Amino acid sequence: MLPPTTLRCLSLGGVGPDGKRFAKTVAVPAGGVQVLWCGLDVPASARGRYEGRAVLKAAGVVLGEYDLSFEVQGEGAFAILWVAAIDGATNHTVTAVACDDTSASSTSAVAFRYKAMTTFDTMGAWTEATTAGFATSSTADNIYVLFVPASELASTGYKYLKFQTVEGNNQPVDAMILCGVVNPRYQAQPSSLID
Repeated sequence: MLPPTTLRCLSLGGVGPDGKRFAKTVAVPAGGVQVLWCGLDVPASARGRYEGRAVLKAAGVVLGEYDLSFEVQGEGAFAILWVAAIDGATNHTVTAVACDDTSASSTSAVAFRYKAMTTFDTMGAWTEATTAGFATSSTADNIYVLFVPASELASTGYKYLKFQTVEGNNQPVDAMILCGVVNPRYQAQPSSLID
């Protein structure tokens, strides 16, 4: 269980790009809409599924309650693939490929996990994909969450990763991939460019 203090609203305060703490008040006019950015401080040891409830209050009055649910997979790389429109009824093969450098001079396919989202609020279960990857649905407007554990990438000896899609039967597809890294490890930056 994560304590309530791990959830915080970034729109109301935090640490700015200058490293200084800030706090602010958000005023929303009656009938208005305001986006609030929230963050969750997840301990490095956390794994598995977490559920909870966030309560939105203003001046002590509860404005809404929202169920939260998320899964912690651990260190690794993730991507969100949106298959928007397909020219013809065919599927595409998605693979994860470890690379030795950014130009992918040497590569090695790696196993990964994925889950499909076929409607706005319907997310499938995690499915294990082999190095051969998986075939997308032949219908449009599907979202896939892809995850490669850091241990899988490390087993190849390569530092880079790319997700690759190959169209079936020469059928183009409109799609987008958004990638990120979970718990990246960067080399310590110098405190001065002169030192």
